[in-house]
Amino acid sequence: MKKVKILTILSLTFTTISFLIIGIFFSIVPNPFSVFPTGIEILLESIILLLFIISPFIALISSTILLILLIKRKESNRLLLILALVGIIVGLVMTSYILIDIFHKPPPYKDPKRESDMRQIALAMEMYYDEMNSYLQSEFMPVTIPPHLNLVPVDPGYGPCSSYQWISNMDDPQKYCTWACLQDGRFFAASHKGTGELDEAPNNLDCW
Repeated sequence: MKKVKILTILSLTFTTISFLIIGIFFSIVPNPFSVFPTGIEILLESIILLLFIISPFIALISSTILLILLIKRKESNRLLLILALVGIIVGLVMTSYILIDIFHKPPPYKDPKRESDMRQIALAMEMYYDEMNSYLQSEFMPVTIPPHLNLVPVDPGYGPCSSYQWISNMDDPQKYCTWACLQDGRFFAASHKGTGELDEAPNNLDCW
């Protein structure tokens, strides 16, 4: 009976926690942490996230073992049987949700950041041109555009290209062409002509 009691407590506790977390995450109940200062709210939400991950697994395992013990001992306690079944169902549903979210989650959408970076580079290049009467010359993607951009942004990842692309303008300081590969298969370029979205990757300094 001691095992049954421990498993019942575990099953009831973590099934209840799972229900409460579902309510908080899916706004079935108001966020109870909004009354706290920001730092404490973030800490409490982190704890809830951890419980969100482990609770369904514990509920599923403890409820399954409880059901097996009840069947083996031919227990007729209907309340315990219902509790075990509810724990198994909740644990299965939430465990499946977590596993699907982990293994089938689409990559973060980073194209707005890429477009913003290209516009930032274009602005720095135009400011450089206004002062020097020519664009910054580089064989490869520049690391800096002094003094207007101390650090040229890099591709944020999760895209078809590992880095932003650059066509050498060492032979023509009046032109430049750089671009980012977008997640939808298109390209966003910055050049002496301005910025814009392209269907094909640039292959010369005219860019498009």
